[in-house]
Amino acid sequence: MIFSVINWEESFNVGNQSIDNQHRQLINLYNILVETSEREKTTTSLLDAVIRQLVHYIDYHFMSEEKLFREYKYPDAELHIKEHQSFIEKVDDFQKMKKDELPVELLGYINSWITQHITIVDKKCSDYFRMSKVT
Repeated sequence: MIFSVINWEESFNVGNQSIDNQHRQLINLYNILVETSEREKTTTSLLDAVIRQLVHYIDYHFMSEEKLFREYKYPDAELHIKEHQSFIEKVDDFQKMKKDELPVELLGYINSWITQHITIVDKKCSDYFRMSKVT
């Protein structure tokens, strides 16, 4: 196994049930991508479909977070949204490579980004949401 699946940890909880559930689903979709990429007879079209599903869900998740930012006037919203945009651009770049197999760099990038973004960037806004009583 090149990349390990991500196991949900309590440290991933940001204190907003909806966002925490979305983070669980993102991790689940990432894990499906890892498992699919490691099957011997996985086709490129199947990997592309799994990546599209993950990206679609990430778009939904980002829109959900960004709606909360606007609703509760999150002061670091602009910076957080730029991180979202950067992630989408980077994944788009990987998808444009169109190799016969899933680039290992893509798995590594998504793995690091999900875990670091949740535990650092999303945690930052969770304190603000808690103070604003957004749960």
